Amino acid sequence: MARNLYRLGILLDHEDWKQLATSMISKLSSIAESEPGYMSHWAILYAEIAKGMAEVVIVGNDAEKMRKELHSHYLPFVLTLGTITKSNLPLFEGRESKDNKTRIYVCFNKTCKLPVERVEDALHQLRS
Repeated sequence: MARNLYRLGILLDHEDWKQLATSMISKLSSIAESEPGYMSHWAILYAEIAKGMAEVVIVGNDAEKMRKELHSHYLPFVLTLGTITKSNLPLFEGRESKDNKTRIYVCFNKTCKLPVERVEDALHQLRS
């Protein structure tokens, strides 16, 4: 549940939820380290917090097609959202489709790189 809390904190822009998840894992980090087989979900959350989650926002008519192509690659620590038209979620604010083109926004901690129109370019941004 702490992983869900952390991800929802990112999705809904609730810093207090992310801090609560961080506080939860900090109390269990030594156990997660010594018993990884039993504490794997906690260890994954620890890794997500330590590495940082990339937020990938796909907006436009081809959002679903691009999401499938993006997800055909191994992308740990990536949270993907998409919409064809508009969404009220905080991560979509200021990110919309223009000129009827589908755009991919690769963001880290709510700061986005320049939008791209090809999955290959988004993958490059994620890996750099």
